Amino acid sequence: MKLSPLEIFLSRTTNSRYVEGEYRCSCPGPLHARGDKNPSLSVKECEDGAIILYCFAGCSAYDILSAVGLTMRDLYPQQKKANYLLDYKYMYESISNELIILACAAQDISSGKTLSEEDLNRLQKCALRLAGFS
Repeated sequence: MKLSPLEIFLSRTTNSRYVEGEYRCSCPGPLHARGDKNPSLSVKECEDGAIILYCFAGCSAYDILSAVGLTMRDLYPQQKKANYLLDYKYMYESISNELIILACAAQDISSGKTLSEEDLNRLQKCALRLAGFS
C-alpha cells in the first residue's frame, strides 16, 4: 500500500498533531537550529492529495523538504506513468491518422483534382480534430 504525501511527510517530522483541519508539527527548517519546541509548521492536505507547507517562522518549503530528505515533487501524489503513456500513444496515433488524411487531400489538390463533397467534409473534420490538439 502506497503512502500519501501527507503520511510520508509526517513520518519524517516530530510533534505532529491535528488542529482545525491541518497538522501542526515541529519545523525541521534552518530557522529552527535549536529545535522547534512549539510546533510552527502547518501542513495541510488538498483535495487532490497534494500538501501545502507553511512555517510561521519563515522557512521555505524547499528548506523544510531538504531537511527531511524530500523534494518538491514529494508534495504531490504519484501519477501512474502507464496512463500517461497510453494517452500520449493514443494522441500520437490520432494526430498521425489525421495528418495522413490531410497529406492525401493536399496531394490531390496539388495534382489538380477536385475534392468530392465527402472528401471536403472529411477534410473539415480533420482540421477541427487537429485544431483540438493545440
